[in-house]
Amino acid sequence: GITFWEVRPNWTYQLSPVDEMKLGGSYSSVTYDSSEKTDYQYFGGTLDYRHRLSEIDQVTANLSYFRFVPDEAGDASTDTVSGLVGYGYTPSERLTITGAAGLGYSIENGNGPDSNENDGDGGLGYRLKFNAKYELDERTSGHISLSHDSEPSSDGEQTTRNRATLGISHKLT
Repeated sequence: GITFWEVRPNWTYQLSPVDEMKLGGSYSSVTYDSSEKTDYQYFGGTLDYRHRLSEIDQVTANLSYFRFVPDEAGDASTDTVSGLVGYGYTPSERLTITGAAGLGYSIENGNGPDSNENDGDGGLGYRLKFNAKYELDERTSGHISLSHDSEPSSDGEQTTRNRATLGISHKLT
């Protein structure tokens, strides 16, 4: 089994009628019942900016910092700083499409007595995100998400994964 909990507060500020900024934080803790997997904590913050070009399109920017801390002795923590620049398109009230590309830099921290020293592992990588959402009616929508990004893993290290998600949401109320 797995025990997972997280907190994601955020604050949105309308800079002007067409500009918006959002500051967010995140903390998650993952605990596994199996000794074959590594428990971890993952926390950090994001700064998002959105500028509406028109009623149907917008440009976005995102900066983020996250720290991955595995609970296993001997595994090193990893700090990741990244940025994305994107574009959003809403051609109708039902359809929204967004895409973003950017870079991320990860640095693995040493795990000896001087654990604040960098041991040289990590590096520069790219990030990609694509999302599409279509509202079928007031209560039902479908979505697809594709991404190439860095994320925590139960192997005790930060890893890069390709993900595809397809789903349908239906509100019961």
